[in-house]
Amino acid sequence: MGHERPCTYMHVIIHPSIPINNPTTQAAAKRFRVTGSGKVRARRSGKQHMNEKKSKDRKRRLSEVFVVNDSDLSHVKGQLPYARIRKTQNTITAKKNSK
Repeated sequence: MGHERPCTYMHVIIHPSIPINNPTTQAAAKRFRVTGSGKVRARRSGKQHMNEKKSKDRKRRLSEVFVVNDSDLSHVKGQLPYARIRKTQNTITAKKNSK
């Protein structure tokens, strides 16, 4: 039973007990920011073009930064494996579940 497997580049031998690092997706790293408390923030979509027909209120609302929903959090965690992301983003639902 072999304990080492040869690597295909630079003649490096990787030990099977050492985990292979998951790379951070750079596209996600540019779109998401993790706050100090562990929440994930992102910008709203829909303000790049065809803004003439959108109202001022709508364009202002699209400029805001929002906290990513808990249902989308697993996707963000997969793209940013080394970010310190809190398990629940919405503090209101976390308080309801704790009671």
